Amino acid sequence: MVLPWDLEEEILSRVPPLSLARFRSVCKRWNGLFNESKFIKCHLARARPQIIFLSKSNMYSIEINDLAGVDPAVKLRDLASLPSSCEIAHQEIDFDPTRTIKSFDGLLFCNFWPPESRAALWSPWLSSGPPPQVKWIEFGDAKFHVSGIGYDKNKVYKMFGSFICLRQVHNNYHQRAAVYHCSSQVFKFVDTPGEDWPIREAHRYSVSLNGNLYWITSNVGKHFIRSFDFSKEILKPFCLLPCHKNDSRDELVLEVFKGEGFSLLKQCYVTRKIEIWVTNKKIGEEEGVVWIIYMTLPTTNLPSLFNSRLSGTISYFFYGKTIVICCGDNETGAACIYIVRSDLFKKFPIGSAIYHSCHCVYAPSLTPLHMISD
Repeated sequence: MVLPWDLEEEILSRVPPLSLARFRSVCKRWNGLFNESKFIKCHLARARPQIIFLSKSNMYSIEINDLAGVDPAVKLRDLASLPSSCEIAHQEIDFDPTRTIKSFDGLLFCNFWPPESRAALWSPWLSSGPPPQVKWIEFGDAKFHVSGIGYDKNKVYKMFGSFICLRQVHNNYHQRAAVYHCSSQVFKFVDTPGEDWPIREAHRYSVSLNGNLYWITSNVGKHFIRSFDFSKEILKPFCLLPCHKNDSRDELVLEVFKGEGFSLLKQCYVTRKIEIWVTNKKIGEEEGVVWIIYMTLPTTNLPSLFNSRLSGTISYFFYGKTIVICCGDNETGAACIYIVRSDLFKKFPIGSAIYHSCHCVYAPSLTPLHMISD
């Protein structure tokens, strides 16, 4: 029986990426389909998020199965065994808080700090070359602290970050924001009216969406999202958050929602109550940003995210009414996966100290590196 071509595309767009990689050898038509930008974007939009976890000794993709059921299970896949991961796996990783791994347009963006500063774009689910599936960006002797990558309206790729500079007047050090042009390999300093504070908060907790970077910050008690616009190369406020902190230790964590908007997790420090907010429109479609409350969990056994943030990062996603959070156990120091909903609480230790690891939410993708130009 021969299926209509559009039905074949629909079925294949729902197949996990590792299987699709093997299916390339089935026929030339399928191999060509898997290289089409439209198919890649459709497949990425349907992929279930995972947690990518890196430590000095381990490199995992963490998949959570049966999220809607009563007994979710955590499946760890050793990424170091994938051909495309060899270059990443053998890096000497320094887990200073500014070293991060983030999701970017279906790729992973890794910020390393061996003797010379460097960053990498990585497509873990595709085979290694040719063409290679790890692209290194070398900064040489320039000690550039990378916050994230983006692109301007012409799809020219750039990185936002900072240098540690000596302030001549008071003879002390401060951070100075800069943008790195990947094609010309040139740095350009960026004006930061608020001095250092916009930069520090961008390093670990910025998210990338539609080419720009976004992160949560505050000013005079108001919490809002700040962005770096790669087209205009400026820092600017983006929108106010839909909620505020009742306690200075309440936690606010921003993530990308369905590849086109934002989600916001708020945890009350006192009660451990969790609220999830989402934007109801695609970011960039209109000027105003409207937030709606997606779900509330009155009380949970989840540890304080405020304390976890002090020594590590926090990653989360949700599936239906189930929240998956990766953060540290405040008592043991081990990184853990927590699965939480109104009738369920599960905890899965990963087995690495939170200050020796980094992680992010990632939707498995077939995005090849050649789609990212210099």
